[in-house]
Amino acid sequence: MALTDFQYLNYVCCTVTYTSFVRPLPNKVLFQSGQSSSGNAAHEQPTRIKNIGTIHGSGFDAGPRRADGGAPVSDPAFRRLSVLWDLPDDWCEEQHIIDILENIEARFVELGLAERFVFVVSSLADQLPMTHKERVIVLQTSDEGHEVPSYVGDVFMVFKNYPPFTEAPDNLRVFPLGCNKDVPDLPAPVILERPIDVFFIGRPEFRDDFFDAADQAFGGDSDLRVEISRAPEFRKGLTPDDYAKTLAASKIALSPRGVSHETFRTYEAMRAGCIVIAQRQIPCWYTAGWPVIEVDDWQDIGELIRGQLADPAAMRAQSDAARNWWTEKCSPPAVADYVIGEIAARLMGR
Repeated sequence: MALTDFQYLNYVCCTVTYTSFVRPLPNKVLFQSGQSSSGNAAHEQPTRIKNIGTIHGSGFDAGPRRADGGAPVSDPAFRRLSVLWDLPDDWCEEQHIIDILENIEARFVELGLAERFVFVVSSLADQLPMTHKERVIVLQTSDEGHEVPSYVGDVFMVFKNYPPFTEAPDNLRVFPLGCNKDVPDLPAPVILERPIDVFFIGRPEFRDDFFDAADQAFGGDSDLRVEISRAPEFRKGLTPDDYAKTLAASKIALSPRGVSHETFRTYEAMRAGCIVIAQRQIPCWYTAGWPVIEVDDWQDIGELIRGQLADPAAMRAQSDAARNWWTEKCSPPAVADYVIGEIAARLMGR
């Protein structure tokens, strides 16, 4: 969205037309969902939710919290943005979400929208701790079933990972999964100087075809340095630090899908400047034209990889494109810009 559109939104939000929409929410007085998405009584019963992330104007620094009022899940705090945190502890996506919200907060303060909405962060597709059609925006993650959340009609907007297989309602948008919070962002060496030609580690479930093809392509006396291995379970292979170091030392990272189409490693590999080869994704705004090489199957993976490695100039360009795509489309600041633009467009009826 162009800067002039944001300026226009700021102007609109200061007019009489939008006065009733942008008035601050009463401190901590929210509408809690008492039923599923079909219920109406849920919107009529105000309730007090403890520790939603900020008390406007008080200087109180609560930080993002669980919906049960428990301790903050992370040190970063939202001083002006109301956030109802409903993720389990130690959730892989949590830092990506926190970073997105911190970037949204800064822009919302500039636009005068910091007190207009409550952001609910949830991993569930079938229930929320609160709903409101004009004030609640949901950031939903971890839905590996690619569902349309049942509550989508009861909130202002939903932004979710894992694009739905079915047609999405007009108030639902998708955003990239991002990187696992435990995997550090390391400096990206020049791709031609990296010692590992091909890298993948992951669970074998749902990946029999991939491992069979890899064994056939690289088994025996391969002329390449190939590091492909099976992990016993999620987060039980390499340590996060060793995994990040291995990515940074790899020219090509393979990203076969497991349970779902999206996987952290695609984004972690782009951030590390690898050439990324992944299975074909569900089309959406952040995959349209991206520098990931998509395949329908892994049968010719050996030939594809050798072709990539034979063209140093193309490798440098592909590595730079991956890093740039991460920064400009998939990183928390880029996602925050996208979210703000979509919220602004909906407010202005576009």
